Amino acid sequence: MHYLLFYEVGEDYIARRAEFRNAHLEMAWKASERGELLLAGALDNPATPHCCCSRATRLMSPKSLPGRTLMSRTGS
Repeated sequence: MHYLLFYEVGEDYIARRAEFRNAHLEMAWKASERGELLLAGALDNPATPHCCCSRATRLMSPKSLPGRTLMSRTGS
């Protein structure tokens, strides 16, 4: 099963993304190594909606998808 997740970023995304970038990339690389995250990124420029294509071997809740960012986990 594959998931295509679209999400929008908050108004302060550009100002705050640097503080989360390394941890966010580490999560993405690990999900990619596990074969869960196939593709991810901004659709146009960093402030536009983002998209993640994920693969799941079992039924997963949206909260457990690899596309879930560190910023959403921290409540930002």
